Amino acid sequence: MNPLLESMPLVSVLTTSYNHGRWLPDTLRSVDVQTYPRVEHIVVDDGSTDDSIAVLSSWPGSRLLWDSSPPTSQAANVNAAYRLSKGDIIGWLSSDDVYYDSQAVASAVRAFQAHPEVALVYGHAVLIGADGLQLQTEWVPPALLARWTPAMRIVQPAVFLRRTVLGSRLVDESFDIAIDTELWLRLKSAHRFLRLGRVLAAERHHASRRSYAMTDVTRQEGERLDEMYGSGKGASARRRNAVRGIIYRWLGASLVPRISHTPDAFAGHLDSRRNLLKRQLLVRRSRMQKEEV
Repeated sequence: MNPLLESMPLVSVLTTSYNHGRWLPDTLRSVDVQTYPRVEHIVVDDGSTDDSIAVLSSWPGSRLLWDSSPPTSQAANVNAAYRLSKGDIIGWLSSDDVYYDSQAVASAVRAFQAHPEVALVYGHAVLIGADGLQLQTEWVPPALLARWTPAMRIVQPAVFLRRTVLGSRLVDESFDIAIDTELWLRLKSAHRFLRLGRVLAAERHHASRRSYAMTDVTRQEGERLDEMYGSGKGASARRRNAVRGIIYRWLGASLVPRISHTPDAFAGHLDSRRNLLKRQLLVRRSRMQKEEV
């Protein structure tokens, strides 16, 4: 390996996948096109019965390492991918999510290099539909506010972490849905976060997303997070969090001018910035139609 390349930190992007063959090529491509040269993409498939294995087996990209396991929990598969990885910096994309553009990883690495005291780097995101239409922007608060905002509104695919702060596991396997939020809450008291002022990723809005399909588990785990961390995710805080969500959605209007009609990392598109702004200001995410898979 080129000595200069070898001196650069390795970035491991972790992906767990189950029956997302429809979107998996978008996820894989969004990692392959990253301009940062030292990236490995670890995919653990949870016994998919669709064409996911065929997609993985035939994928031409050189960055991909994948494994298929018997069905187990999402959290266990995330930790399995983490154990297979070797990176100094960890990214985490679900198999229906993508990096927004080809500079996402490079911008995160630059931030870590410029701020050695920072453990977690995150950015804004975009909500996309099943067909890649950009539905809304997802504005996230700056680090100081994010650390004390009870709902911890940080978007998982737009996060990168230093491996040194994680230890032997990434997520708590006693959780099923709230594994990302538990991780942010666990890290926030002892480590510094940094928000980048750019869109790093897109997350997919569809009816089979686990957090939508398993609402009882989502609610129960929110109560647990409240007991463990005072997270403000429990029932008593739901109205306050709903108001905060509206404010964040309106603040997301400031990102609309930066949204690309044709992002270079995935098959996304935009009907118009005017329509995006209308959805941003007037439509709650919970009321946005979810296309059935």
